[in-house]
Amino acid sequence: MKKVLSLILSVCLLFSVFAYNVSAADVYVDDTLPAIVKFCPGTIIGKNTDEVLPPPQVFGSTISEGWEIKVGDSEFIPYDGEPLELEDDGAVIRYFAATVEGDSVSYDYSNECQLIVKHNPTGEYLYSGSYHWRVCADCGDKADEEIHSFLIEVTGSGTACKVCGAHRTTQWTGLASFFDWLFNEVLVGLLPLFGL
Repeated sequence: MKKVLSLILSVCLLFSVFAYNVSAADVYVDDTLPAIVKFCPGTIIGKNTDEVLPPPQVFGSTISEGWEIKVGDSEFIPYDGEPLELEDDGAVIRYFAATVEGDSVSYDYSNECQLIVKHNPTGEYLYSGSYHWRVCADCGDKADEEIHSFLIEVTGSGTACKVCGAHRTTQWTGLASFFDWLFNEVLVGLLPLFGL
């Protein structure tokens, strides 16, 4: 029984030694990142609950590892985990791992992944007194929020936003409407007191 058990343990040890084709001094980052990934603004890579872009697997003994990001034609810099609020879609990200080989540090990188950072607005417009927006289908936050454009005249007294259709009356809206109310309602009502 002891011989059988020692044989099984020896085989397991042999497989564990040759499981990865790297030595203790080497490090290898698996190339499993997709070529393009779409994010919503405010995403934190590797820290969001649904793991939109989890780190690739790293083999070997490392002294450091993490994300690097490049925007436009700049150089790759370490990504510090701040929410991504990029101006354009020219961002590329990769994962790195570092190990010591003698007196120098050796790096290995994953494939590069292009980030497209924008909301996916869908459905009907929702609105408040001053703004309208649609909900992002990916993250549920407000997308394409902007101030109303009250340009369409509505039958009766008022206007409607040309984008979302929100209606407002001319009374109590803006300085022009206030003066209109002041002269036509208040001052006209005071004229009889002065005998006019």
